[in-house]
Amino acid sequence: MISLSSGVRIDVCPITALQGAVLQAEASLLDGVSQARAREIIAGRNLARRMMKCMGLPAAPILRDQFGAPIWPTGLCGSIAHSRRHVALALSYLSELRSVGIDIVDGDSLGQEARSIATNEEIQAFVASSLASGIDEAANLIFSAKEALFKCQASITGNQDLDWLEVRLSPGADGTVSAAAPSLPPLFEDTVRGIRILLEQIQGVNVFVAALR
Repeated sequence: MISLSSGVRIDVCPITALQGAVLQAEASLLDGVSQARAREIIAGRNLARRMMKCMGLPAAPILRDQFGAPIWPTGLCGSIAHSRRHVALALSYLSELRSVGIDIVDGDSLGQEARSIATNEEIQAFVASSLASGIDEAANLIFSAKEALFKCQASITGNQDLDWLEVRLSPGADGTVSAAAPSLPPLFEDTVRGIRILLEQIQGVNVFVAALR
């Protein structure tokens, strides 16, 4: 686990290293899901409780809301992401952050789909920055950064249907990424503008973390 200056704690671990039982209250989360999805759910909950233990907090069930997002114990906000091999977690006290979001950069090529996720201006800005070395990598980074942002804003705005192109990302010279959503109503726009996104590498895995104070 590492702690960022923003107040968010993040960790990444192989899914295979976090298998075992979930709490009894979480058993229904595994009903009707594939074996692969069950392994992801188990890994995410076990990683969350491992981090909570490091924070001096008791083990507690982590259920999910109607949209599938984790329901965190009182006083916490957090986010879970998975790749094919890894699970990533971001967790913070609500006294430090209002919301967080996390996503794993898995490196898969988006191909033509990149056009529906990012504008040419966004892609070129990422290529020009120190974050991306080419168009394909830039599109992949933008996809993951927006995923982290979408998770971060959802618990604040309730907006579960943001369109990829409604949010525009701008990489900064300090390695952070800022966002804007000028076509959205003020509540959503102000929330999106308040989110800061950072690319971190943990145990060889790249993750984007979005945080809102």
